[in-house]
Amino acid sequence: MEAFIWICKLGTFRAAADHLSVTQPTISLRISELETALGISLFEKSGRGVTLSAEGALVRRYVEHGIGLLDQMDGMLHLEQPFDGLLRLGAIDALAMTCLPEVVGMLEASYPDLRVNLTIATSTDLVDLLDQKKLDIAFLGEPARKESCWFELIGSLETAWVGGVGKFDQKATIAPEDLYRERVLTLQSPSRLHQIIDDWFANEKAPSPTLSVCNDISLITRFVAKGLAVSVLPVCVVRQEIESGLIESYVPTLPLPALPLYVAGQPPARDARVVEAVRKMSDVIAAAGILA
Repeated sequence: MEAFIWICKLGTFRAAADHLSVTQPTISLRISELETALGISLFEKSGRGVTLSAEGALVRRYVEHGIGLLDQMDGMLHLEQPFDGLLRLGAIDALAMTCLPEVVGMLEASYPDLRVNLTIATSTDLVDLLDQKKLDIAFLGEPARKESCWFELIGSLETAWVGGVGKFDQKATIAPEDLYRERVLTLQSPSRLHQIIDDWFANEKAPSPTLSVCNDISLITRFVAKGLAVSVLPVCVVRQEIESGLIESYVPTLPLPALPLYVAGQPPARDARVVEAVRKMSDVIAAAGILA
C-alpha cells in the first residue's frame, strides 16, 4: 500500500523506489502483488510515467484511509512505550544561538534513554533532510512544504534592522537611501531573512541594493558588531549585543515582518510520544522568551 501511494504522489515507479530506498523491481513486485490480490490493474502508462486507472483512483481513497488507521493503531500501541533510541534533531541558526542547549537538556532529562544528534542548517536544507528521512524533527523558518512531512507553527521571531553603534548618527528612523552605501549582509536566497529584505525595499518602492551573503548568522552578527555591515536579524539572536551596546537596532520607515518558527517532522503521522516530546520542546522555546 505504501508503494502504491508513493507512485500516486510521485508519478513513476522509479521515483517511488528512490523515496522508499528500495529498488525499482521491488516496487514493481509489490504493485504486481497488490493488483493480483485485487484482480484489477491499478495504473496506465502515460509518457514516461503512469496515471491511475479508474479502479486505481477508487483504490487510492481506501488505501489512504487504511494507512491512516494503521498509523493511529501504531500510535496507540506505542503510547506507553518509552521515548528512547536516537533522535535526529535539526534547527536553524537562530534557535541554535539562543535556546537549543536548553531544549536538548530538557530532552535528556525527560528521556534518559534518548540520544540526540544535532544538525544546524537553513530551513530549506532542513526540509530536504526531513524528506530524505535523514532527520526526525526540525525547528525551522517558513519552508516549502513536503507531503512526506508534518508542519506546526509554534510562534514567530521579531526581526529588526541592526548595525554598528553610531552608524546612522542616532537617526529616528532609517529609510532605503540610508542603506545604499552600506554592505547589507544576509543569508543566501531563498532564506526568509533574504526575502524580508527584498520585500522591504519593494514595499518602500525602492530598488534593492546588491546583497552580500553569508551562510552563518553568528558570522553576520560579528560583521554587524564590528560596523562592517548592516542586516535584518532576529532580535533574539542579537539581544545580548544590543543590551551590551555593541549593536544598535533601528526603527525602519516601514515595519519588518516577524520570522515564523515551525516545528516539522516525518513521517506525516505522529504517535503520542512524538506529540508529547514536541510539546515539551515548544514549551522550552516559549519559556526562553525568544518568541514575538
